Amino acid sequence: MKSFKERIDLFWRLFLEEEASLRESLENEENFQGARQHIEELIDNTFSTRNCEIGFNKSTNKWELMLTPEGDKARLFALSYWKEEVPSQLLEHWTFYEMRKPMANAENFKLHMYDTVLEVRDVLLYPSLEEGRVNLRVYSEKLNELDEAEAYLMLYIFMQQFIGEAYDMAYIGEVEIVPNLEIEEALLLTELKAYIEDMIEEGYVPVYGDLCEVFTEYELLPSKERRCPLREDIYEGKSALMALVHEYYTNKVGVLDEGQQLGITYGFIFFNTENMSKESALSVRNRLEDQLIKVSREKHFVRYIGGATGLFNSYIDCIVYDMIEFTSYMEQLIEKYGFEHLSFKLFRPGGKEITF
Repeated sequence: MKSFKERIDLFWRLFLEEEASLRESLENEENFQGARQHIEELIDNTFSTRNCEIGFNKSTNKWELMLTPEGDKARLFALSYWKEEVPSQLLEHWTFYEMRKPMANAENFKLHMYDTVLEVRDVLLYPSLEEGRVNLRVYSEKLNELDEAEAYLMLYIFMQQFIGEAYDMAYIGEVEIVPNLEIEEALLLTELKAYIEDMIEEGYVPVYGDLCEVFTEYELLPSKERRCPLREDIYEGKSALMALVHEYYTNKVGVLDEGQQLGITYGFIFFNTENMSKESALSVRNRLEDQLIKVSREKHFVRYIGGATGLFNSYIDCIVYDMIEFTSYMEQLIEKYGFEHLSFKLFRPGGKEITF
């Protein structure tokens, strides 16, 4: 099975080889659908789910290919990697996006879905703040006439045209479509982005840049048994992919299985700290994290996504895009810095363990 790195390398090699003919076909109305279908096939052969948009931006005079993680942060990591690896030769005629961007002029935008036409005036928002996020109560006569699942999907797609997928993932909390019009003053979707930016400026919600660099801190009640399973001794940690941590402790494997289909390995490096002073253990972990962060920015076969401290072990979490390169790198790192007794384990209880 190909590693994710190999899949992405193949995607860009094929896209680069065919780009000129694809662009020529896209510019011809009769051939547009055929070219679009071919690009979608390339995406299908690379990712497990496909959600893409292709268009031409007259202001930049470039074609645009936009993929979307559909609100899933694990998919965002994969798409961010995809975007990072784009060959520079393509940027003369193309712009690539890993998330849906807000429309430049969305005031007159209409969304046609489920035999329904949704316009700006059809959606009223009642925002409230909670723990640094914006919760929304939403009233829409048209959405209330739809099946619940259809209504929420249509709402999210419509909302992202105005605020983009990054703002949606970073700042929107709970969303509830309410059955009745409320007496509170409502916002229109054209006003939501400005409202969020006002909340940022006033310090009510945090400033986020790259969502893949946003870490969440967590605390756990650790087991004090010396022979407890790995990660059961953790009392504090941080993660850029909390869904993965949650799955580990609830015996779920959705993120893991989807990643495995793509050639992505989620795992953690760990080492025993029982015979080390607190300062020594922290020093080793900091040096390891520094090296992983550095190589993830330079080589792109691994990405650091957090770590945790346990009573008996220290843990460093990562996404591996190529296990062969990662294993070779870790062996070199151990030799260079003299790290001892480092191991790597798949991010699942009972998962395979590798000792370097």
